[in-house]
Amino acid sequence: MLALCECPALLEEPRVTELFPPDAVERARTYLAGIPGGLGAYSESAGVPSLRASIAAALVRRDGGVAADPDDILLIDGALWAPPLSRPLLAAPRCRPLPPTVRAAASLTPPIALLSLCPTL
Repeated sequence: MLALCECPALLEEPRVTELFPPDAVERARTYLAGIPGGLGAYSESAGVPSLRASIAAALVRRDGGVAADPDDILLIDGALWAPPLSRPLLAAPRCRPLPPTVRAAASLTPPIALLSLCPTL
């Protein structure tokens, strides 16, 4: 699916569903429809809005109807960035604290951004 998103011209190939699973082709078309400029370095800082909305909907289904707001979802390019980005949440009294190992890792890296994932921030 990522190959199709990175190279949308593949979606125009007549045999695309023979080369890629049909669900991957459909998912790539869906994601690309929500990314007008295509993939690249200059996307939304928090992640592609349509992808965050899709993740929020999946969380609602998984969690039995508990609300999930796409604006509370931050997509990052790996776990390395999670501790410094989430460090401000450690001080928020209404949020669940991170495990000690994550807190220790977060203390080694200067904060990159403040997040408003909790109502108290």
